[in-house]
Formats: sequence, structure tokens, C-alpha cells
Amino acid sequence: MLKSVVDYKGLDILGGLLSLTTQRLSTAYIGPVNSRGRKSERDNEFTPSHNHFNVVGNKFFQDILKMGKGRGLTDNCIVFTLILVNVLCGILGALIFALSIWMRLENEVRDWVQELGMYQYWNGLYILMAAGIIIVLISFCGCCGTIAGSPALLGTSAVLILLAVILELAGGIYILVNGTEASKLTPYLEKTFNKLILDSNYNPRVNLALQAIQEKVGCCGSVNYQDYDRARLPISDYCRDALTGNVYQDGCVKKFSNFIEQRTGWIAGIALFIVALQIILVVLTFMRCREAQSDDGDLGRKKQRYDTVPVRGN
Repeated sequence: MLKSVVDYKGLDILGGLLSLTTQRLSTAYIGPVNSRGRKSERDNEFTPSHNHFNVVGNKFFQDILKMGKGRGLTDNCIVFTLILVNVLCGILGALIFALSIWMRLENEVRDWVQELGMYQYWNGLYILMAAGIIIVLISFCGCCGTIAGSPALLGTSAVLILLAVILELAGGIYILVNGTEASKLTPYLEKTFNKLILDSNYNPRVNLALQAIQEKVGCCGSVNYQDYDRARLPISDYCRDALTGNVYQDGCVKKFSNFIEQRTGWIAGIALFIVALQIILVVLTFMRCREAQSDDGDLGRKKQRYDTVPVRGN
């Protein structure tokens, strides 16, 4: 068949191979071949001749090259960056969820939060737990949509990203406001520790809790050891260093705030870092979604063009 095509057209071997290849590709667009290039009596449809295949096939390749010209490298960079950022966000989202669970279930923190009545601190952790789960789902949808080039998945991923950003900002800001030094936590702890010092004189359970905090954190009183003097109570033995016997100079408010802040800072920092990544992710996702919609429209128009073939006379 190749020899007959070469002899008939006077082309070289490479030209014959290209002609045969374009014929097969064009057949996928315009149907089976009739050797005489006339209407098929079986299906009453026009089937183009070999010359027509050459024209349509060459035009097809020219359009494909034109459609991809100048966009291939950009599209590949967008796809690679989207997959990389989605995977990174998914890992960080799982890390946020794990750290929040650890903070919520850690015996030491849990007991102290219960003793001090800091239940509002859990609210920020719950928000970050939900954000972590959503981030993992976003990463999965984002990777699938990017690889498949699905505008629906990409659009869903972009909407979920915006929802996750809101949750991360809310949880991160809330936990910073209620879990760091020089925040709303400080005046609350001052009032709470002063009350614990007064109640420790006649409530054994409160006394044990206060002793455990002062010994573990290495603090004395609310602001300092003078809070015991103001309450007209002797300084607790647990307010002293076990080695030197000296009274701790720092109050429990400062020490406990630093203790909580060390754990809170990591979670809030990761959450805010993910927010920065997701802002980039939203922009890239919309760019990829627009490219996917444009490619679908171009392919649809190309297929419609090659499905429509003019009818020749007998």
C-alpha cells in the first residue's frame, strides 16, 4: 500500500508515511474510507478520497500545533506547581490535625486547662482540626483536577481552598488571642491564679493542682511570690527550687503563658503558612481551570470542524 501511494503521488518514503498517518488520524474524525471518494450506498454518507485525507490531515496537524504554540511550557509549569503545592498543603494539613489532636489529648495540658477553666482554648483547636481535614480533601481534589484537567474538580478545589483559608485564619487568630502571652489569656490567668491561691488554703484539690503547676512550670504565685504575702498565706514549698531552695521569681501567669505559647505557636504558625501557600494555590487553580476550559472549547471546535465534510458530486 505504501509503495502504491509513493508511486501514485511521486512522494518520497517519508511523505508516504505522513500521508498514511494523516489518513488514519483523519478517519477517526470523519469516518470510514470509500476508495472512490463518493457517497456510500450503505450509509448514504460521503466518504472522502485519498487526496481529501491528505488535505484534512495536514490541516489537522497545523491546527494542533497552532493551538499548543506558546502554551505548552506554561501549562506544564502550572500543572507541576499545582501538584507540588497541593501535596505540600496536604502534608501540612495532616500535621495540623495531628498536632491539634495531640494538644487536645495531652494529659498535662488537658489537666491544667480543666483546673484553670480555660475551655475556650479548645475552641481554637477544634477549628484547626476541621481545617486540617478540609486541607487534606482539598489537596486530593486539587491533584485529581490538575492531572485530569477537569474544570469541575478544579472549581470545587478552589471553593474549598477559600473555605479552608477562612477556617485557618479564624482558628489561628483565635488560638493566638487565647493561648499566648500578652493576650486575653494573661488577665484571665491572673484572676484565676489569685483565686487558686486563696482557695488552696481550705480546698485540698485546688491546693494539689496549684502545687503541681508551680512545681512543673517553675513559678510562684500569680504575678510573683508576693501574691502569697498579699493573701496572708505562707509561701508554698513547691514555690522553691528543689536544688537551691530559693523561691521562684517568676509568677505562674508568665510561665504558664510561655508553656502554652510554645505549643500554640507551632500550630498557629503552620496554619498561617498554609494560608500563604493557598493564596498562591487559588491563583494557580483558577489559571489551570481557565486553561482547561479553553482547551475543551478548542478541541470541541476542532472536532466539529473535521466532522463537517462538504459533499462532492458523483
